[in-house]
Formats: sequence, structure tokens, C-alpha cells
Amino acid sequence: MKKLVSNTILIIAILLLIFVSAHKKQMRLNHITSVLSPAEAAVLHIWSMKEADFRLEPGSVDAVQSVNIRGQILILIQYDGFQIGSGARRCEMVAVVKKDIFHRWMVNDGAGLCHHIVELSDSVPITVVGSSSNLALLDGGYSAVHGYVWDPEIAKIALTWNDGLEQEAVIQGSTYLAARDGHFMLQQIETWNDQGQLVFIARPGTIPQPANHSRRAGNK
Repeated sequence: MKKLVSNTILIIAILLLIFVSAHKKQMRLNHITSVLSPAEAAVLHIWSMKEADFRLEPGSVDAVQSVNIRGQILILIQYDGFQIGSGARRCEMVAVVKKDIFHRWMVNDGAGLCHHIVELSDSVPITVVGSSSNLALLDGGYSAVHGYVWDPEIAKIALTWNDGLEQEAVIQGSTYLAARDGHFMLQQIETWNDQGQLVFIARPGTIPQPANHSRRAGNK
């Protein structure tokens, strides 16, 4: 009987030790995530992504720019890696960061594109990635367009949405981002050089075309 009681006490002690250890580990994790900024949460999300055919270069992850849409922080992340069968790749992703029920910044959505780091051989000066909220009917949603700028001469990127609103994207380094409240579709995107000349124009579902340089920004 004494042996049974001793064994029972030992089992309870072990279970308590496991519980306390797990609790402390969770507390440390909660502390780490609770002090993260939205940008840090987005970077941590990239670090934690697992893809069998892609090896991330951790030091390349950079939160380039962000915009706040109704409490949702859209953060444009750029990072490099190596993809089996494709070689070195550069990626741009817009991570949507929101506070969870514990008031911690967490990534709950995102969209991105990876491409070769070397310049494209065709006439396309930018990549175009569109994203929008999956909960547009509940929270009003957001609409965003981002990408990589191949052509160093591009000084302005202008978007036209399907409701007629014209918006200029923010160019930061080799990336650009435009975002707005509501659920809309991109109708047209244009790029301009620093001389105010239209370089490139594209519409969804059509083949992008180099533009006539005679047209100038502000004279649409």
C-alpha cells in the first residue's frame, strides 16, 4: 500500500513538473510575441515559413514599408532564398498583421511572388501582385497591389481601380505598395520616369505594353 501511495505521489510530482515547465515555456513565448511590433511579427512569420523546395536567407528578410487599413497593418516584406530547380530567388510579400485576442500582433493573411534576382530580359519593368481581404463583407476589407521594380528609371507608379479612383503607389527601394480601404479590383497600372514620361501601361487580362513617351504625368 505504501509503495502504491509513493508511486502515485511520484507520478503526480512528475506531471506537475511537466505542467510547470510547459507553462513557463508558453509564458516565455507569450512574452516574446506580446512585445513584437507589427513589422517584427511579419519578419518572424517569414522566418517560420517552411517550404520543402525553398531555403530562406534569414539575413535578407526586410520589412520595407507598411500601411494601416482599419487596424490591419499591411507590411511589405522582401527576402531572398534559393529554390530547388530555379536557383536564387527574390520575393515580395504583403503580410496582413492584426492583434489577436491576447493583443499580440500576428500575421493572419498574406500574398506574394518570388522571381529571379537577375533582371528580366523582356520589357516588363515591374511585377504586379494583387491582394484583398477574405472578410470583406464583415470588416469592409482592403485592396492592395505591390511588386518589384525592375526598371531603375521608374519614378512613379499610378493605379486606377474599378471604381475610378486613381492612386499613386509608394516606391521604396526596389519595391512598391498601394493599398486602400474596401474591396476593389485593379483596372489599370501605369509607370512613369523622372521626366514625367509614361513608360509602361497594363490592364488585368491583357498583354502589358510599352507606352508612348509623348504622354506626360498629370496630362491624362
